Amino acid sequence: MSKKTQTVRARAYGYFVKGLTVAEIAKLLDLSPRTVEGYSQADRWRENDQPIRARVISLSEAGFKPSEIAERVGLSQRTIERHLAAHRGNSAVKN
Repeated sequence: MSKKTQTVRARAYGYFVKGLTVAEIAKLLDLSPRTVEGYSQADRWRENDQPIRARVISLSEAGFKPSEIAERVGLSQRTIERHLAAHRGNSAVKN
């Protein structure tokens, strides 16, 4: 794999951790959504993301505000809000 491809994959994963969707990442990096989805499957992004999201959800359920969670886990408040929104979206689908 070329260094340029590694850099693009790393940037894509960084956006994923911040809570962006595959379509949003593809648009930002001028890639097809299928390419980004391929990166996510090959590198198992969703498996790596679960501990972060689980911790964010746990802290939220314990009563912490997004700004407090952001400070504790070392992510931006917007990233925390995206994780919580994704969780609420998944919960709504399951119910």
